[in-house]
Amino acid sequence: MDANNPGVPNSRRRVWLALAVVVAANAELLLRGPGKALAGSLLLLVAAGGGLAWFAWEQRERPLVGRRVVLVASVGLLALAVVRPPTESHDVWSYVMIGRTVAVHHSDPYQHPSSAFRDDPFRLRVDPVWRHARSVYGPAFVGLAALAVKVAGDSPTGSRVAFQGLAALAVILCMIVIDRVTRGDPRALAFVGLNVLVVVTTVNNAHNDALVGLAALGGVLLAKRRPAMAGALLGAAALVKIAAVLPAGVLALWLFRDGVRRAAITFGAAVGAVTGLGYLAAGSASLTVLRSASDRINRGTPWFPIREGLVRLQEGAHPSAKVLAAARASIGPRLSMLSTVAVLSFAVFVALRARREPTVIVGAAVIGYVVLAAYIFPWYMVWCLPVVALMWRSRIAWLAVGIALANEMAYVPDTRPIGLLKQPPVQSLLQRMQLDFRTFALPLLSLVALAALLRWLSGGARRIQLDGGASEAGADTPPGDEDERLDDGAPRQLGVTGGPIGEDDRDLADRSID
Repeated sequence: MDANNPGVPNSRRRVWLALAVVVAANAELLLRGPGKALAGSLLLLVAAGGGLAWFAWEQRERPLVGRRVVLVASVGLLALAVVRPPTESHDVWSYVMIGRTVAVHHSDPYQHPSSAFRDDPFRLRVDPVWRHARSVYGPAFVGLAALAVKVAGDSPTGSRVAFQGLAALAVILCMIVIDRVTRGDPRALAFVGLNVLVVVTTVNNAHNDALVGLAALGGVLLAKRRPAMAGALLGAAALVKIAAVLPAGVLALWLFRDGVRRAAITFGAAVGAVTGLGYLAAGSASLTVLRSASDRINRGTPWFPIREGLVRLQEGAHPSAKVLAAARASIGPRLSMLSTVAVLSFAVFVALRARREPTVIVGAAVIGYVVLAAYIFPWYMVWCLPVVALMWRSRIAWLAVGIALANEMAYVPDTRPIGLLKQPPVQSLLQRMQLDFRTFALPLLSLVALAALLRWLSGGARRIQLDGGASEAGADTPPGDEDERLDDGAPRQLGVTGGPIGEDDRDLADRSID
């Protein structure tokens, strides 16, 4: 076949080069650790994201490397992400203290913050702002945290690795599902397993959003055929992070709109039963997660410049710091409520009006959340990345990656301390540019991307294409490994029937520190 297609050997070499760039960039980000120069981090992020896009583009017609290669590279990067200390976030120590509150101190993390346990050495590892915060995670994650702490004991390394390993396990399970659904398409596997947003941003930093992504993937695939199981999965995800009700809600509306009303009712009942019983068992104090982020607005969202503008208009040209803080405390909750309305309105519109498959519906809803919510971070996009990997060719899949990568570049730390600070220290021109990009350019770019998404969703085409090829995730028969020859057989159809979140905020102007 190569004799009849002289460009294939060159394409194959370019694919291998792209693979090398992706793996090297991810590995270097992990090996260099936290506290490194901003310029190097930004360059490596561009290399990792651009290399993945290049890897996919070179194989847009047919896969040129085998699934085995991608699986080995992905597992290797995930293993490195688990053994290396977190590069960007202190959240893992908040998780550890939540687990220790239950397993060691036999207390309720919804009522007792980390600061209540002054003799616990792990308390000092929690970011100073979150030491006084109660748990903002669901009861299922509290239980997982307690189990992880019991297994790890008093070892800081073991405790950290337990939560990083949990995130890695969720990603590996996603890849197993994607492998089966796409018949081993290495491009769909690479979309998750070689994605810097998954490997470095989520797994290395132990974010539990990987669990939500796994549940969303299962929910999309099972929604029509096994709605009760799909609803139970997303109900369990809501017991990890309450924001998982967003993909659950849009899936229920999609089923109802698609005419499968019995499945929609069954699905919704399962979500409600699992979520309700879980929070009921955890006690009324656990319901505080519903309002824990009601006053938070961070940079990178459109609401931050709006809030700051309203504060300045309300308080005049030269207000004191105390007056500014009071104005923010007054205006912030109102804008936060308005952001919730905007997110829900967008999700309902997508679910009821966009005539698309459920992968698009869930992906679009999560993109809408990341753009329109008042409190977001790059790893939130992992809620939908495993889902849109099933349609890796589509523009919506790469739009999700692009928005999240832009957020990651806006938030990636450098030589300054990681975690939540009161005011971002600006020590160089590049740091100033990053702060201005996060505050002004990123919200504008995200809104433009959301407008483009709305236009695509309103179009007449059934699927949103990256190129002129088939949009099904399993449209090409991938080689078993890199040495297996390709054939020109007919394309196969994919056999699928078709919040209050407390992460470290490195914006230093968002709220005061006790």
